[in-house]
Amino acid sequence: MGPLVSVIMPVYNSAKFIREAIGSVLAETYTNFEFLIYDDNSTDSSLSIIQDFANKDRRIKLFKGEIKQKNVSVIYKLLADKSSGKYLIPTDSDDICLPHRIETLINTAIQHNSASLIFGKTKIINEDGTKTIAYCGGEVSPYKLFLRNIVPDGASLIS
Repeated sequence: MGPLVSVIMPVYNSAKFIREAIGSVLAETYTNFEFLIYDDNSTDSSLSIIQDFANKDRRIKLFKGEIKQKNVSVIYKLLADKSSGKYLIPTDSDDICLPHRIETLINTAIQHNSASLIFGKTKIINEDGTKTIAYCGGEVSPYKLFLRNIVPDGASLIS
């Protein structure tokens, strides 16, 4: 068993996608993780869907917001502060994770143990999953990072 990983996911009105998003994380081949999910006062059925999953899998730790946050970075920071893992993997509530995502990121982090950020590519698909719109990620340089954030959160690991 490898190091504990903290997968963190902010959620707001994601009922349409959240079952598949959570299910894809729980189906990953790497199993030594905690899954911290923050519901940011959703007005749809997101919270009840998350609660159903949390009742069935003890790796899920559910947090509920009292008021709607204005910035998702506040939620990511809150979840990071509550995490226990050696590594953080931020994941959006509409991400569909491939089965070997965590395993691949962990193995790369172990091979490059001085790196504080590991990331790969993500495929951006349309809402019904039938068409690839673009790919995100790739080679990085300080100049590219200066221009814009090119690090895809669903395929990144922070040490």
